[in-house]
Order: sequence, then structure tokens, then C-alpha cells
Amino acid sequence: MKNSKLFHVLAFSMVFGFGDLNTSIASTLSEYQSNQVKISGVVKDATGPISGASIAVKGTSIATFTDASGRFTLATIPAGSKIVISYVGYASKEIEWKGESTLNVQLESTSNDLDEVVVVAYGTAKKSTFTGSASVVKSDQLEKISGSGFAEALQGMSPGVNVVNNEGNPGGDTRIQIRGISSMSGNSNPLYVVDGMPYDGQLNSISPSDIESVTVLKDAAASSLYGSRAANGVVVVTTKKGKTAKPQLNFRSAWGTSDNAVKNPTKASPQEQLLNTWEAMYNDQFYKNNLTSDKAGDWASENVLSKLLKKVKNSKGEETYVSPFQHINEDYVLHDGKGNPYINPNLKMVWNEEDYDVYKAVFSRKLRQDYGMDVSGTAGDGKTNYFLSSSYLDDKGYASNQYFKRYGFRANVTTQINKWLQAGGNVSYSGSRQNVSGAARALVFTTSMYSPYLRNRDNTDWVYSEKTGKRMYDYGDYVNNFFGANVLQNNGDYWNNDNDEDFNNFMRTMIASRFFAQVTLPYNLSFKTSLSIDDNS
Repeated sequence: MKNSKLFHVLAFSMVFGFGDLNTSIASTLSEYQSNQVKISGVVKDATGPISGASIAVKGTSIATFTDASGRFTLATIPAGSKIVISYVGYASKEIEWKGESTLNVQLESTSNDLDEVVVVAYGTAKKSTFTGSASVVKSDQLEKISGSGFAEALQGMSPGVNVVNNEGNPGGDTRIQIRGISSMSGNSNPLYVVDGMPYDGQLNSISPSDIESVTVLKDAAASSLYGSRAANGVVVVTTKKGKTAKPQLNFRSAWGTSDNAVKNPTKASPQEQLLNTWEAMYNDQFYKNNLTSDKAGDWASENVLSKLLKKVKNSKGEETYVSPFQHINEDYVLHDGKGNPYINPNLKMVWNEEDYDVYKAVFSRKLRQDYGMDVSGTAGDGKTNYFLSSSYLDDKGYASNQYFKRYGFRANVTTQINKWLQAGGNVSYSGSRQNVSGAARALVFTTSMYSPYLRNRDNTDWVYSEKTGKRMYDYGDYVNNFFGANVLQNNGDYWNNDNDEDFNNFMRTMIASRFFAQVTLPYNLSFKTSLSIDDNS
């Protein structure tokens, strides 16, 4: 009803003179206009003004919509005309116009959960008359969730719908399952339909601020038009259209940060890491290979460093290990011969705790920015509605060098050409760039015997970038394994990437267009033909 986000812009009209008319024509026109009155008014309900209510003159093509304040203006109409006021969820009201200068109308609400309008294959229907299972998520609900795309906002909004971000990254592909897995092949992806046509592009290419509603069709009734493609359900997306007679400008902005939903586990200290690794190696030799306790302990002490770190040569040509400790030519872990290890008392720490804190090096809170602007309205006495929008999203995520940047544009236009023909279409463009840091999942398996920052081989100082002056990242020069992936992959640095960009990123371009023409036939029948052309690079 009320929308505090909408700002009115001035609508200008231009009247052109066409010279003197023939006297008889002017006389006839004057007589015709004397029987017509230009009217204005307000449409309300029990709580306040209704925005977007339809005002139509029965039997004519004259129509308009109320603005954000519930106000409307009709062109000159003949006295005695019947005016029909309607809005979804309210009982329509028909008024015989008797020449009043203003018209104040109050509509009675008839909406409840059963009368909610759902978008189905052939158009729309009241939920009370729809025999299938469906749920509707509207634009005001989508706007409450700060996500890269509309799919993330469906989580918890629609019963029986499970939404999972496969990658955990901003802009990552989202998997939607409707009532679980329903295919023997394991494919549980529903069919996506945008403005009446199937959509095979990336879900995150559609800006949530452009969406009017999302209807989830959950059962076999979804196959009424789409056949076997709808076996896993259908997600029907309807984009916004102009509603009010006067053009409206809407601007939205959102800022925020990201964080881990679950706290990272506490890591063992370097001393604890040495002892834990020693114990695992000791047990392997003692229980599996049946070595004596003393020999199993000796073997574990001799090999524990090489299990964790790579042996390197320092500036003097000596074989050494780069670790949080000052290197000594002795076993770092000693034992009592009975399977009880302890740290060599000659071992001295040369790193600070933050030097091997891989969590701090990878995770940080960064600013997330989301902007959108649109202009919408109607023209030609409500015969044509339009919606133009642009949006920009910059989501840097939480892990280092994650990001998802998207900019998009959309134009929706629908026009009532005459009483029996309606045509329209929309064109959208979306460009995005994404870096995926999926290796960050392996952080919990990294060892505190390793630093995420590059150390010199003498273990006396860090290696600094000549460009930024900051410590450079270590991509595994001194550590044996990263559980299959280096958690710092794709970060880039001065030495191998002049532009400070990631080595790998995904660039996508999506151009989607949908056009339709609908012919109204006798006996409440209509024929609609649609065409969609998409280019997904």
C-alpha cells in the first residue's frame, strides 16, 4: 500500500496547437466537451491509501492506476460513465459517475492466505482455486535478505524448499531442491521460468530488486504446460512493471559485511602440533609395525619434522627447516622411551602467534555494497506501463580475495494496442565477475608449523613486496601438504601479477529478452504467443 521508498518525479505534458479548426467541427467538439468532465480522486482501504489500484472506465479503453498516495486522475469522460476500481486482494467496486469533481473510494479487503494470487503456467490464479501446491514470495520479502541473488532469499520463505550455496562464496551457484530429490539420476534442479519463458542462465544474473514475486510450484500440477521439465518443480519469477500514472523514481542502497556463521575451530599451537604428530607416528610404528616402545619413539622423533615441513638449504648451504622455532640440529621432540613425548628444552620460538595465524591471514570483514535505481509508471491513460532499472553489487565475501561484482540493466514495457491486442517485452543485461576461494575450506586442516606469509630460508625475517611493502604470501615453499589445495591460491602478488588481480576468475555476460503478444478472443478466451532469446557467455 504505502511505499516510503518511492519519490515522485514531475510529469510534464505538452499541448500543441494545430491552428484554427473548421467552425462546424469546433462547434461539435465544444458541445461534446461540455458533456465531459475531468475527474480525480483517492483510493483507500481501512489502513490508508492504496498504491497501484486500477481505475477503468467501463466499455472504453480509458484506464489509469493510483500513485503511491492512492491518488489518480482520469481524462475527460462522458457524464454517466461507469468507473470500475479494482486491486488484487480487494473487492472490486463499480461506481456510476454523476459529474462529481472528486471521487473518494474505499475498497474492502477480501485477501487471506487462500486468496493469494499465484503465477501458474497459463497466467495467474487465486490460491483458493489452485488445486496444486504452491507458495509465493513477494518483493518486500526478497528485499529483507541481503544475498547475491533471489534464490538465497527463498531459504526459509517457502515450505518444502531447500536452498544451498554449493560453494559458500559470494555469487556462488545456488542449488534449489523442492521436496527433496525426486529423480533416479540424482538431478533435482527445478525448472526456472522468468516472465513466462524457461530460463537457463545463472540465477545470480537476475537482480532481486527487479523481481515482483517468486512462485514455487511444487507438485505434478506444475507439469500442466512444461511437461517433464517440471518433474522437480517450477520456480516462476515475475519481474516488476509500472503501476502508477505518474513516473516514480526508486533508489535503494545497502551496505554490510560478511562473517562465518560458525566459529573457526581452535588450532593446536606449534608445540601441540609437534606432540600430536609425534604421537600419531609413534602409534603407527608401535601398534602396526610392532616396534618396541623405545625404537618407535626414536623413529617418530627423527621423522616428525619431515612429516610436516620440507627440508631446504639456507644461505650457508646448510640443510634446515623453516618453522616457528629457531632451527637446531637436534630432535625437536624427545621421549622417555615409554611412549611419552616432550618438547626439546633447547627449542626457542622466533615467530609471534599472529605469524602462523592462518585464519587472520585469510578471513576479514569487508564492505559489501548493493545499489539499485529504477523508474516506472504508465502512459497513454494506463494503456502502456514501463519499468527501467539499473543495479550494481560488489560483494567481497569473507575469505581473502573472494568477490562477486555484478552490474545490470532491465527494461520492461507492456502496451494495450487496442481492445483485443496487448503486446510487450523486456530486455535485460547482466555482467558479472567472480573469484572463487573454495580452498579456504581446507583451513581447518592446516598446521600451525606453517606461516601463511613467506619467510626467508635463514628464518630471520619475512619477505616483503617491493610494490606494497606488505608481507608476501607463502604458496607452500616450506610445508608438505595443504590437504589437497593451497588455501591461499589465486591471491596474486607483486612478483607475478602486476595488476594485483587473482590468477583465476569467472566473467559472465547474460543478455535475456522476452517478447509476447496476446489476443483477446470472444467467450473469455485469449491466445498468447511468446518468444525468448538469451545469450549466456
